[in-house]
This record gives sequence, C-alpha cells and structure tokens, in this order.
Amino acid sequence: MATIRINLSGKGIKVYDGRSIPPNVGAQIGTITNRELYTWIECNPNAQGYCLVKLYTPSGWKEGWAKGSDLSATNANLLAYRQSYGQLTGFGIRFKVLHRQSRIFTGKTKQTAVQAGGFVYTDGKSTAGSDFPERLSIKAYQHSGSSSVVPVVNGWCDTDIDLGHSMYNTVTIDGNWV
Repeated sequence: MATIRINLSGKGIKVYDGRSIPPNVGAQIGTITNRELYTWIECNPNAQGYCLVKLYTPSGWKEGWAKGSDLSATNANLLAYRQSYGQLTGFGIRFKVLHRQSRIFTGKTKQTAVQAGGFVYTDGKSTAGSDFPERLSIKAYQHSGSSSVVPVVNGWCDTDIDLGHSMYNTVTIDGNWV
C-alpha cells in the first residue's frame, strides 16, 4: 500500500532513476529535501535495500529508487497525514485545505472541489492511491464556510505534490508539520 510521507530528517534523500532495477540504479533524478512530501510505494526485498518512491523533481513527477537506509534515518519517512499532524474529530483526522483547491473524487470520478479554508477528513493512515499516488484517501470533506461534513466511500483528494507543491508550506492539504 502506497503512503504519502514527509521527510523531517533535516537531510536530503537522493533518488535514482526508476527504470533500472537495484542495485543497478540509474542516474540521480532528484532529492527528497527536508520538509518535503513524497509518496512511498514499496520496499521490495528483491530491490537490494532500495525503496520505490514518487517525488516531484526538476523535470516533473517521477518514480525512482531511494536507499532504504536513507529512508529509515530518523524522521525521514513519517506518515504525512497521521493523527499527530491533524485534528482528531468524530469524522476522522481533519486537515485544512490551505492553498488553492482540492478536488474530491469517489474512486476516479471527480465529485466536487473543496476551496481553501475547507477541510478533508482521513483515517490517519496517509494512504495514497495506487493509480494516482499523489492523491490522499479521505473519509469525508467539508466546504469552506459550511458546518456540514460530507462522508465519502472510496474517497480521494488532491494534495498537489505531483505539481511541485510538495514542500510542507506549499502542499494543498496542510498538516501541523512545524
């Protein structure tokens, strides 16, 4: 299961071309910088100590390999949308839509968009989509200025990490990371 993570280690984590199989990884394609969100796909035992991740690079949203030992460093691989970074409510863990808007999906079908000032509610597991690993699994949403919380089944929302808004202070769905 893919999850959206944040690097709070204070260090950058190098990511290598994802087209080659470890340990024969290709050239470095990017770095997961301190306080940046990324999607952790898997750490496969056959990958020789490397883990598959997706991140925003200078040439766009890319899949690549990071050393598992770098990801296991203190605070380099934290779930970005867990309870300690949101607010626990009766509907789940609440996170604010801080920048832009966040489209809301049921499965792959767009249902609505929550504007800045609204909220999304998660289960705290920071689950990313398999087809859209930049999207966050949600249980409900709330439009800005409304008191109504709308539950969703198989709900997902944009985070915008795939568009380059992947730093802790630019990502669309805000957490208390600082």
